[in-house]
Amino acid sequence: MPEKIGAALVIGGGIGGMQAALDLAESGIKAYLAANKAIYRRYPQAIPAGFAINKLGHSPCRVACPAGQRAQGYIALIREKRYEDAYKTIVRDNPFPSVCGRVCKHYCEEECTRQRG
Repeated sequence: MPEKIGAALVIGGGIGGMQAALDLAESGIKAYLAANKAIYRRYPQAIPAGFAINKLGHSPCRVACPAGQRAQGYIALIREKRYEDAYKTIVRDNPFPSVCGRVCKHYCEEECTRQRG
């Protein structure tokens, strides 16, 4: 079991929320799961017209990947300089990461929403 490197709150107790929490936990990030409706008022007194919308399913980069690779998990480990744990995370889903890395078209980078403003 990898050492926990951080924490994340996953909102939505459905199948998508549980899968996201499991993905984070497998990547070494401590995950907290909060079950709420898909759209709800998070702070009704502070922001009366503000609603929170929960995203269900997988990240756009994982959906775009033909191999279904969970890039966020091993990238977070690489950022922490935990290269051996990152490799173990990749190999858990993909037994041939070096081959896939050479032929990969990087569809995940085109679909990534983290750098969009």
